[in-house]
Amino acid sequence: MPTLVSLGGVVLSGQDLEKVASLPTRDQALAQLLGVLKAPIGKFVRTLAEPHAKLVRTIAAVKDQKQAAA
Repeated sequence: MPTLVSLGGVVLSGQDLEKVASLPTRDQALAQLLGVLKAPIGKFVRTLAEPHAKLVRTIAAVKDQKQAAA
């Protein structure tokens, strides 16, 4: 006879219960959602900042090259 469990008034089989047990906790699910929502914004900010960062790295490399030649 298969294993049956009632969860919230819904009868689940043992296989369904394993699926429910493997779901993340509420806090974990909220953290995952926040990460998904935050990722595009972070990538956008990095994309905007990259030209300035590249300029700074180029200037630093030129300075280091001139110091090494001196």
